[in-house]
Amino acid sequence: MIFCRDPSLVTVVQRPAGPLASLFSDIPVMDAIHADIPVKPGMPARHEQPPAGTRHLPETSDRSRAEGFRAKLLLVALALAWGVNWPANKVALAEVGPWTFRVVGLAVGAVLMLALATWRSGRLVFPSGWAWLHLAVAGTLNIGAFAILSVLALEGTNTSRVVILVYTMPIWAVVMARLLLGERLTVRRLTALLLCVAGLTVLLAPHLPLPAGLWWALATAWCWAGGTVYMKWAKVDLDPMTTAAWQILVGWIGVAIGTVILGEPWYVWPVQPVTLVAWAWSAAVGVGFAYFMWFIVVERLPASNAALAALLIPVVGVSSSALLLGEAPTLNDTIGFALVFAAAASVLLQPSRTLVAARAE
Repeated sequence: MIFCRDPSLVTVVQRPAGPLASLFSDIPVMDAIHADIPVKPGMPARHEQPPAGTRHLPETSDRSRAEGFRAKLLLVALALAWGVNWPANKVALAEVGPWTFRVVGLAVGAVLMLALATWRSGRLVFPSGWAWLHLAVAGTLNIGAFAILSVLALEGTNTSRVVILVYTMPIWAVVMARLLLGERLTVRRLTALLLCVAGLTVLLAPHLPLPAGLWWALATAWCWAGGTVYMKWAKVDLDPMTTAAWQILVGWIGVAIGTVILGEPWYVWPVQPVTLVAWAWSAAVGVGFAYFMWFIVVERLPASNAALAALLIPVVGVSSSALLLGEAPTLNDTIGFALVFAAAASVLLQPSRTLVAARAE
């Protein structure tokens, strides 16, 4: 589950995870960056204005409008891909263990992302020096930990509740950025923090003492936020899609090690057709193609529009869980979600610079 990062807070990352990614995907991997970045190497940054007297040819304008329309369609598809990924994961977990589910899904996602990154840039760029260490830390938090903790949460509690708790991530990132990076707490961010606390109180109060599933969901949000803030501090000099691809690979390595240590199977076969479809959706769409769509969206739409995708993902996640799994939210869930949604919107929809993203499910 990879989610759009706070444009005023975070830096280029892979999660959508999340995302779609994430997500997301429910695997989270996308983080926003302060600076205005060229859409492609060699191209002017978005904030640059054309020379005085430059005339815009009609065909260029028409092409731009067409590309913008396609990007908006991708934005909707992205929200559906990463949002539906949550109930899809729940369906697959009814027959497949969490470690097996993730070790296969991340392997497929890593191969797809590395292939897409290579195709997009014309070559596969390998990190060098300290970049490997930074990607290892971020990949472990943003991908590996997110992937496992989120499915453990899904096994232990209501899917809608997990989605709501995981998407408190932007608020935890604000707090961590203040504590670790010294970033200023604006009135808007303080308001978001208070809304989040109120939403969590309403959501969690009926379930005290909290069951393990809810703790796993909170831990997922904390790891995602930690990976986001770490990547802001690290400033890895790689393009976002390549950064995302390597972090997914790192996350898979961590999950593969855990699978071996715990003696979990590397695959399960045969499985029911519905399980296979859900598993394939999570691996190919949630961890692979949804990230690719995300990069297209953030390149072709303003930051505010891209941030809307991040807010649509939990809405689709909660709604699709109710429709596909019959997990109707309680009154506390609904009120808590509204407050958390308002908190995330306060962080994500503030005026910001150009958004360039690089996840999480």
